[in-house]
Amino acid sequence: MDHREVNEVLRQTLLAETSVNLEVGTLKTGDFLVNDLLLIERKTFHDLVASIKDGRIFQQASRLTSAAKHYMIILEGTSQDLKSMKMNRDAIQGVLICLSLKFRIPILRSISPVETGKLMVRAYRQLAKCENGRKYLPYRPSPYKRNNKLKQQIFMLQGLPGVGPAKAKTLLDKFGSLKAIFSAGISELKEADGVGKHIAAQICAILEAQIVKANPRL
Repeated sequence: MDHREVNEVLRQTLLAETSVNLEVGTLKTGDFLVNDLLLIERKTFHDLVASIKDGRIFQQASRLTSAAKHYMIILEGTSQDLKSMKMNRDAIQGVLICLSLKFRIPILRSISPVETGKLMVRAYRQLAKCENGRKYLPYRPSPYKRNNKLKQQIFMLQGLPGVGPAKAKTLLDKFGSLKAIFSAGISELKEADGVGKHIAAQICAILEAQIVKANPRL
């Protein structure tokens, strides 16, 4: 358990499990790492909304998927908690859809820290069984291989106007390579999910801009 995870009810729930040996340390990403097999990010609705507002959510998702073989998010809270957040429900659902479909992160719902602790234990036990009996674990190749080339491509694309980690992955999904993206016109770029005509025009303007060399001093 990461030392910044301070929920005492959750900690006591885990300690009450006879099969659990809980160690506290520092994790670079995620809140719980179970036997180096399952990395878990715990988010309350307050945490989720805060990370959406400051734009951290997709960066966190990217780090989560590259830090462990198996990973998941447990979203904790009730419908009343969600209503108190004062964020458009469609906006939250849009983010959850993106996390589930684009980043392929499993998201489990929990109503309390107690249920969160129990979900963690059950999820790990089922995953461990699948790992021991491979035939029960269908192989699903990730669309993003965890390699340095991908990170470099995403980094390069984030230098374009209006392109963050999520849009960078969307562009790579659609075009397949940096060369294809840089060769695309406005009409092609604007068809990428979340890009639109305005950002597409800005991207093309940057890629097509001519560098004017300054006259050397005499």
